[in-house]
Amino acid sequence: MTPGPVSIYECPNCKSFLKRGSILSGNTFGAISYSDGRRIASMLPDFPVITICSECENIFWIKNAEKVGEIFRRGIFEGADDECKNEDWLKAPWIKFLTTDEYFRVLDLKLYSDSDIEEERYIRLNIWWGFNDRIRENINLQFFRSEEEKIRWKANVKRLLNILDDNDTNDRLMKAELFRNLGFFTLCLDTLNEIEDENVNWVKTAMERECEKSNMYVVEISG
Repeated sequence: MTPGPVSIYECPNCKSFLKRGSILSGNTFGAISYSDGRRIASMLPDFPVITICSECENIFWIKNAEKVGEIFRRGIFEGADDECKNEDWLKAPWIKFLTTDEYFRVLDLKLYSDSDIEEERYIRLNIWWGFNDRIRENINLQFFRSEEEKIRWKANVKRLLNILDDNDTNDRLMKAELFRNLGFFTLCLDTLNEIEDENVNWVKTAMERECEKSNMYVVEISG
């Protein structure tokens, strides 16, 4: 992986600075894929598109924040020989991903556009993946921490089922996975059977196997 410039953004509320990384090139060597469509690739990292200011706790979309400058790198590693004389930029915190609770806050405050379904889709996917991270990271033997959390999870899953695109193969796979997460194994299998793209047969096979086990939780898959 070759890191790219560091972009400096200004919080729309308190005007404090935040840093966001980038990459010039990357690869998927060693990447891990999961049945919910998430892929974790250390050499091809994702960067937040919505974040929370560490100073004022304002949540905002990066695209709506002013980009005030960049730090260009000489070295290939993050922070190596950064070319910048602005101490405030250098000291600025890194833009971070929201937590699951913060994504729910986005929904509660409706901090997304009605005219852009991709914003809502992004938030709800990350809530779904955030719950599944409890399985991925093996840090929580109890999937739900409260009955209220279970209700919110289920409402999010049902909304995702409505907004995912039936004409997109990856979205259809995620719909099948959502049915499996709900324990609707027959619906999961029916949805998988409707997908004709032979390139994803290996994914379908893995998910069918989990349905046979009556397993509702996310699993690692490999081609």
